[in-house]
Amino acid sequence: MLAFAPTLSLMFLLASQVSATFLVPFNGQNISATQMIPSPFASLVNSTCQGQCNSVNSNFTQCNDDSGCICAQGLATSFLQCEQCMYENVIQANVQMPDAKTGSAAMITAYQTACGSSGQPVLKSLSTMHVPTSGWDGPFGLGLNLVGTIFSVGAAFFLGMSGLLLLSNM
Repeated sequence: MLAFAPTLSLMFLLASQVSATFLVPFNGQNISATQMIPSPFASLVNSTCQGQCNSVNSNFTQCNDDSGCICAQGLATSFLQCEQCMYENVIQANVQMPDAKTGSAAMITAYQTACGSSGQPVLKSLSTMHVPTSGWDGPFGLGLNLVGTIFSVGAAFFLGMSGLLLLSNM
């Protein structure tokens, strides 16, 4: 019985050295914390976002897959601010997202879910992005010029009057 004690101790020692990797399920794949912020976003965001996002990414790297560090409220707030900043820049530039992780509410939700499943829940208030209010008229502006408006109203008038004529002659 005593012969198994050193072997058993060695097995427990080796098992305690196994570290769990923090993975975030996003778009059908598991990504690490350092991959949550897209790297080729320099041309899309201003210098404020660049600084915020680089700081968050370096903090994720320093956390070294420790869920307690990655999911800390301060880092979660910084990550949300980075995503919010990228989101607003995509809207201001009026371009499609170059990467699904750029300013993505789905990325924030996946991050919150991964933190919750690792026993480090993130507050709901830290997982909500806001629509920018200054100078934003929606996802796209749809309008007709004068000629298009005249044509559309004329066609609608013609179809409406034709329908009334048909119904009144039945």
